[in-house]
Order: sequence, then C-alpha cells, then structure tokens
Amino acid sequence: MDPLKLGLILAAIGVIGVPVTILGVILMIRYYKRQKKQSASFEKRVFGEIDKIKQKLGVEPYVDGIPQITDKSKQKAFESALKAFNSNQFDTSIQLFQEYLQKFQVTESERCAILNFIGLVQNTRGFNEESLNTFTEMKLGAETIKDNDALKIAWGQLGIIYHDLSDLKKSLECHNKALKISKNLKNERYIAADLCNIGLVYHNRGRLSSAMRRP
Repeated sequence: MDPLKLGLILAAIGVIGVPVTILGVILMIRYYKRQKKQSASFEKRVFGEIDKIKQKLGVEPYVDGIPQITDKSKQKAFESALKAFNSNQFDTSIQLFQEYLQKFQVTESERCAILNFIGLVQNTRGFNEESLNTFTEMKLGAETIKDNDALKIAWGQLGIIYHDLSDLKKSLECHNKALKISKNLKNERYIAADLCNIGLVYHNRGRLSSAMRRP
C-alpha cells in the first residue's frame, strides 16, 4: 500500500491507541521527505538540461511552473523532450512537447513554459511561421495570467523571429515592448538582452547612430 495512504489510515484510527497514531505520522513524514528529495533530484536534472539549451541558443527560457511538476509521468515526459532537444533530435522534441500538452493537465504557467520550448525548437529548425504562431499563443497565455516574465520572453522571441523573417519594423516593435516590461521588472539581465536585440535591428536597418543612442 502507498505509504501516504497507510499513514493517513493509521492516523485516522489513532483512537485505538497512541502508538498507532505515531506510526501513521512517521509514515507520512517519511513520504513527504521522499517526495521532496525526488522533486529536488528532478529539478537538478531538468535545470542541467535547460542550462545546455541556454548555452546552445544564448537565450533565457521561461521555466516558471516546471519545478512544481511532481507527477512522475510528467517529469519523465518533460525530461525526454528536453534531452531530445539537446541531442539535436528536433522533430522528436517538438512531438514530445506537443504530446505533453495533449496528454497532461497543465497550469497556464506550465503551458507557457512548454510553448516556449516548442517555439525555440521550431525556430532552431527554421520553422519561422510555426514558431511565430507558438510564441503568439504563449504571449496570449501570459497575458491571461498576467505573468510579465512569460510575456517579456514571448515578445522578445517574437522580435527575434520577425528579425529572421526580415520584418525589421515588427521586430523593433516587439523588442521595444519586451524592453518596457523588462524595465518594469527591473531585471538588468532582461534589459541587457533587449537592448542588444534592438541594437541588432538598428544595425541591420543601417541606423547605427540610433543603436548607439539607446539608453
């Protein structure tokens, strides 16, 4: 029997005697300690894979909601998708991330994180239109839950995709929206990335003086 269920039963029938109640409490404590240890192990493995993505792409993925995943099936599915990404099995990674969203019940924050990874893989594969749709969906989700970190990252990625599509006007609009959010968040790392992206747009538009004047 599951230790948690056994612990609850023993605690519930504690009227029979104090020793039974104590045993139930001990089993529940052991259960939660084990869960905490497994959660920490999952976070360590997952963020190790995410760090590889950061180094590979030079981007900051949105990961809120991911550390809260406790379901073992979800953990395994998510890790498999990340590992496929880092092994350059891009089509497999996209499929696994999409299956994750179809198979499991997710929070909106978790959905934004998964969409972020799908969009990154699509963009890496050169699927710009698909990536554009994915990050637009992420942006709408972020607006729904009023998550400014997810919204900033979505706007920034949209700016990068429009840049790849040579639509520099839209790219600049997206990066400026990302920058505004970054300043409101007072996140220096975000601000630096946004200013870098804006500078690249100005550079490609032949407006070096504008790029140099950005605050």
